[in-house]
Amino acid sequence: MNNGGGWGYGGGGYRGSGANRQRQNRQRARHVARARSVSYRANPRGYRLGGGTKPFVVGALVGAAVGGAAVYYKLMEMPPGMGRKRVAVSADESAAATVHPAMRQGWPVGTESLLRVHSGYVASFDARTRNPRWVLEVLNKATCEGVGNRKLSAFVEDAAFGERHRNRLSDFRGSGYDRGHLAAAAGHKDSQLAMDETFKLCNVSPQVGAGFNRDYWARVEKFTRDLACTTGGDVLVATGPLFLPTKVAGQSTRRTVEVSGGSG
Repeated sequence: MNNGGGWGYGGGGYRGSGANRQRQNRQRARHVARARSVSYRANPRGYRLGGGTKPFVVGALVGAAVGGAAVYYKLMEMPPGMGRKRVAVSADESAAATVHPAMRQGWPVGTESLLRVHSGYVASFDARTRNPRWVLEVLNKATCEGVGNRKLSAFVEDAAFGERHRNRLSDFRGSGYDRGHLAAAAGHKDSQLAMDETFKLCNVSPQVGAGFNRDYWARVEKFTRDLACTTGGDVLVATGPLFLPTKVAGQSTRRTVEVSGGSG
């Protein structure tokens, strides 16, 4: 039954008259258009949600411009060979301010916050694990066959970091681990200073002694030195620690990793 142009029941369903529905749809469309126009004029940058498509488009364009500028800026910072020259920040006041030769092919992104630059190597230190993240060095015939004397060097803590955030000599005493070089001392004989710097603990990770540090690892170090001496050029070496998790007895899903000074 029809109710004279209003809402009514008929044909077994709920419906409205055709004329009324068209008029209501036109009014609704005008209200939506006005709301979008007001929202866009009041907030053209698109910070407000529900403002229609124009604010979103403007916001997207602004985001794209900012993102593009960030990418361009990052490219301008990239190492030689991949962009313009980048300056490495050193914790040593005496270290060179320009890019270290070991970094000329680049380095892991986002690891420059605790960068230690020395004459023979560069180390990125991780204060969470009290270990270097990575060490980069350049070896050649001159560095491997100089006057540096290992007997005149001694392991020292890196005073650039606070005691709670650096690996300490006491961490290794009675631990069962060797103080393992990442940049090997024998590869930096070109001066006594270069040799001494390899004994800083920012260049050291705990290593199992017998069967690894004094055997397999020593062979790898010798291989890189032999390569540097026989090629007649520079050999770039990147080294880093690998933490192997240990299963906790009785807990099938739990693993632990032992780090330097873990109890401190």
